[in-house]
Amino acid sequence: MLCLNETHYSHKFEQILHAFVQLPNECAKIVATGIVRPSTLIDPKVRFLPVFPLSFHEFIEHKHIRIDHITMQTTSKLLLKELQKVYDEYLLRGGYPRVITAEHQDDKLAALKVIMQSVYEKDIGFFFNGHDILQFEPMLHLAYHATKSVYKVSTLAKFADCKSSLVEQYMSFFAQHHLIDLIDFSITSPDAKEIHHQRKLLFTDTGMMTYLTKDMTTKLT
Repeated sequence: MLCLNETHYSHKFEQILHAFVQLPNECAKIVATGIVRPSTLIDPKVRFLPVFPLSFHEFIEHKHIRIDHITMQTTSKLLLKELQKVYDEYLLRGGYPRVITAEHQDDKLAALKVIMQSVYEKDIGFFFNGHDILQFEPMLHLAYHATKSVYKVSTLAKFADCKSSLVEQYMSFFAQHHLIDLIDFSITSPDAKEIHHQRKLLFTDTGMMTYLTKDMTTKLT
């Protein structure tokens, strides 16, 4: 078995996989991790397993809480209040397994810090140069600002007083590293005669968002 880590740094990884799947009687396995999925490889020998933070449903399953029988009409206010506490915890600390399994709040924050440093911060120098590297934290806060309205690069660049190209590069970096998602959606005009195509920016993990922005409330918009 060959284990490869952070294959997005390799310019020949797809070539290696292509060569491997062409072998008629391969007896080896390649287990690879990375943030970029090979774009040209479609083969039954290759399986891709996306890994994301736990959803809220998975989060409450981990806590052995069943909600399939819960409704607003039949559930007591006390139970709903307890569920709200669990939901607040999820919004505040997020769904990374390493964070969820930490027992104390300090340990959860430490786990978020480790994830931030080992997954995101170490890759900045690989994607950016010079002064642009120093824009990492301001761009994170700009991404947080973008969650409050429709996503538009020119508007964000004007708000941050920087070049649109830099905003676009950083948002692409955040999206490639699965820190944010950019969701396309459409709305109709008030007179229903036009369709407007827009985008919305969302953080993939609310715990990481609160850690990065120091917004420790759970009243998210």
